[in-house]
Amino acid sequence: PTNTIHPATLSDLPAIANLVHASKQHLPINHVLFKDWPNEAGQKPIYTAAVEGAFKNPDVESFKVVDDASGEVVGEFVLSRKKPGLKGNADADADAGGTKGEGGDGTGGGVGGVQAPDGMVPELYHLIVKRCANLANVMKDTDHFEITHIFLIPSARKHGIGSRLIQMAKQRAKEAGVALWVVAEPETRSFFDKMGFEEMDHADFDLTEWAAEKSGYGLFRLSGML
Repeated sequence: PTNTIHPATLSDLPAIANLVHASKQHLPINHVLFKDWPNEAGQKPIYTAAVEGAFKNPDVESFKVVDDASGEVVGEFVLSRKKPGLKGNADADADAGGTKGEGGDGTGGGVGGVQAPDGMVPELYHLIVKRCANLANVMKDTDHFEITHIFLIPSARKHGIGSRLIQMAKQRAKEAGVALWVVAEPETRSFFDKMGFEEMDHADFDLTEWAAEKSGYGLFRLSGML
């Protein structure tokens, strides 16, 4: 199939937010992070706010992948410029969202003044924030681009689209003379290996501490890759 990549605009907010939401349903860590899973009423506002925040951030570029035959948005890609001295953007959702900008009044106290969003387990949320901040520290003194989020619906995969998006990001980084960084979830780790990324650090979460006994949950790793 023929697909093209376009800059995403605010009018694409509902479609992009739905893609972000879809990308998070398979992640084991989300199953234990969100109370009363799947808790769509709690998830969707967080992802919508994150996408909207990305559109408003001048250091973030958002793209959509469009199926030319149907006009359907089948994928999205977010590339962020990170410069030393600017306030960091640790993924406060390791994945509780994959993009930044979560908010909410929350309960259970905060870490550094940050409250856990409503509908999340506060203790696990703050652990995720802390460990993702540690991952971000690997690059805190380095000007770089970060692949903040990438997702394609299943029918759009294995057509080379993901590789095109990564090559686009590599070209942007090369032209700017800076590094390219990503925090990869387990499902995408092998893809980034193939695209030439190398792990610099990782954050592990033992989901058995948070899941019901004998539920089958185990170790969940986020890999900081350069």
